[in-house]
Amino acid sequence: SGVEIIRAYLVRDEEGSNVGKAVSSVVVSKVYYFISFGVLITLAAAVTLMGGGGVPIQPTMVWFVVLYALFNTLVFGLVLTPSRLLRLYEGSPGWVRRNILDRVYNPEMGLGGFPVFVEEIGKAIESLRRHPMENLLSLLMVGFHWSTGSVTAYLVAASLGQRVSFWVIVLIYAVIEFIQQLNIVIPSGLGVVDAGLTGAFTVVGVPLEAASAISLLTRLATYWFEMALCGGVSLHFGYREALEGFEGQR
Repeated sequence: SGVEIIRAYLVRDEEGSNVGKAVSSVVVSKVYYFISFGVLITLAAAVTLMGGGGVPIQPTMVWFVVLYALFNTLVFGLVLTPSRLLRLYEGSPGWVRRNILDRVYNPEMGLGGFPVFVEEIGKAIESLRRHPMENLLSLLMVGFHWSTGSVTAYLVAASLGQRVSFWVIVLIYAVIEFIQQLNIVIPSGLGVVDAGLTGAFTVVGVPLEAASAISLLTRLATYWFEMALCGGVSLHFGYREALEGFEGQR
């Protein structure tokens, strides 16, 4: 997505960085995202069932979403395993190497080809392993980021006098997040996500009017929070990039 492309671009342009580090940064963040995604969904389902409450989503859907997160974690984990990537490269036909794999680090552009790209990923992973506490903190922050939507929806529902279990809302957001992950046509899943969130709240007994208000207010609160937080960061990096480009032209 656009977020991953921007992140890779910023990491690549840091001093001492390269494409391997940029890709590793993006892939590791996605692995952390799906780990926290699967853990929170599983925990929410377990707490809801042990508390005697009904799961507002079909169990097959919950299992599907958990397996989806696990599958993505394994796929991204493959990218972070240099030895497997090299075996994939060495076992691929020549036309696959030339037209697909080597295009990642195109030798025609003065780059070293796919093996050099894999070597850079390996060095990036070794660097990450030397900082376990930073990795744990990153995982916790990704989990917090994922849960902010659930927290916002819970607080909005409580402010409207609708008492819904927080863990039930986490399960509801699992489906919403799944819709956002699959959506590639409608920006931010606008309309689809809101309808899904409204429908899920009505299933747990919230009146339609209140469910619609919770959905709308949650989205507005999330957008304004992201705008306030990301706006300053975007201006900072945009100004820095523009200044570097201006100085490079002088």
